[in-house]
Amino acid sequence: MRLFLDEVLYRPTGLRVDGMEYGRGSEWVKAMREGHWDRIYNITGFHKEQFEALLELLIGEGLTASGEVDADEKLGIFMAVVSKDQSYRYLREQFQHSTRTLHRAFHEVLTILRKNLYPKMVQPLEDEYPLSYAFYANTQYAE
Repeated sequence: MRLFLDEVLYRPTGLRVDGMEYGRGSEWVKAMREGHWDRIYNITGFHKEQFEALLELLIGEGLTASGEVDADEKLGIFMAVVSKDQSYRYLREQFQHSTRTLHRAFHEVLTILRKNLYPKMVQPLEDEYPLSYAFYANTQYAE
């Protein structure tokens, strides 16, 4: 019960301590994108140009800002989880959003990648099917 209440009542502080930025996630991501290339690489595993190119591609496929989280922030959250295996609890402090908001942002990017971009970019070669197709051709699993 205590963990649930902590999540529901969580409010970011917006503090700046020892040169570290602890503002809202959008401010932090903006500082990352405008700062030294190493900063964004350490969180997302992408260089600035790669991050910007993927962000533009995702926005073209339907990634939008929500009431709480900007599109670039959603991509930053997704990449931090995928490339650096960061937990939602760690990212809650990093991005200053609840774990529920982080979960929604992560899955929004994942859904766009899976449903929109994956079919366009990953297509099997025509000669990749022969062994498995021949094996299943005369079974109940054949189409």
